[in-house]
Amino acid sequence: MSMVPYGLGAGASAGKRPREEQLHEEGTKLFVGQLPYSRSEVDLHSLFSPYGTVADVIMLKDFQGKSKGAAFVRFAYPAQAQMAMTALNGYLFEGSPRPISVNIATNEKRRRLE
Repeated sequence: MSMVPYGLGAGASAGKRPREEQLHEEGTKLFVGQLPYSRSEVDLHSLFSPYGTVADVIMLKDFQGKSKGAAFVRFAYPAQAQMAMTALNGYLFEGSPRPISVNIATNEKRRRLE
């Protein structure tokens, strides 16, 4: 999987790398559901990178390595994740019968404790 180095995505100054704590800041991680099984990490990186620095893309796969139709996309900054979510929630890949859903990823355990 090819990733764009830190600082090269839209919304980031070239050469500036986000601090490690920003990558785990609340609101930087998106859950993407209803993905066509044919889509890859590279496809998602290409789709989401115009909205900011994509730190990582994790495709959920079964024990055989096949896509489960969902993924996590983490941005460097919460504002970038928010822009991507607003723009891409309901996006329809060509040839797909249903649009994708994009939401801020939440930690179920943390949410139940609050």
